[in-house]
Amino acid sequence: MFAKGWKKGVFAIWLLLWPLLLVIHLYPIRIAAVRLGLLLVVFLIWLGMLLLCWNRKSVRWAWFIISFIFVICCLWPKRTYNPQILREEYINSLLTYKGVPYVWGGENKRGIDCSGLMRCGLIDAEVKRGIATLNPSLVRAGFSLWWNDCSARAMKEEFQGRTRLLFTAASINQIDDAKIKPGDIAVTSNGVHVLAYVGNQTWIEADPNEIVGDQVIEVKTPARNAWFNMPVHVMRWRELE
Repeated sequence: MFAKGWKKGVFAIWLLLWPLLLVIHLYPIRIAAVRLGLLLVVFLIWLGMLLLCWNRKSVRWAWFIISFIFVICCLWPKRTYNPQILREEYINSLLTYKGVPYVWGGENKRGIDCSGLMRCGLIDAEVKRGIATLNPSLVRAGFSLWWNDCSARAMKEEFQGRTRLLFTAASINQIDDAKIKPGDIAVTSNGVHVLAYVGNQTWIEADPNEIVGDQVIEVKTPARNAWFNMPVHVMRWRELE
């Protein structure tokens, strides 16, 4: 009787974890506590599933095997990939955020800021390509970038070796497009804002500017936008080299 009541309690808690997972996932601001909470809820859902199926030997072993295969895939040695294809995936990912509202600290399609846009675009691209090509090293790279938040200033300072300085320029408007590739990013010299080049003299940014509606926009050069008329550091993600 006690065992049956215990199982019902676990099942009730397990069910409640799913809407909690959804709420955390949709919450746009991803501070460290939110990331940790998301991982904790995922672990509790996994643990709850294990406890609920413990008396069913075949289901229990199937769950163990699935979990083991997942861990092995995550730890699989690094494989090579095509940086150009990843670069194209990155551009496509960035463009899917067009029109998303600007939210300081935001990192999803309910709200995003300038550095969050740069990171989320690459995270999406790495995870998609990693799954599509069965390359867990790309998935690991995406998870690492998701876990280790970084600001525009940190990108300018070659955060964890993930970015590399190409050159500095008096402004984005004065950059020779022949010197950059789609996917390269420009960080203002004061480290306040970052934008990404998507090709054809066009940049994408999460702009905290009421004039453009506080959202992710594309801007073609030359532009009057203030961000396009200040000194910048032009950087490149090392994964795209």
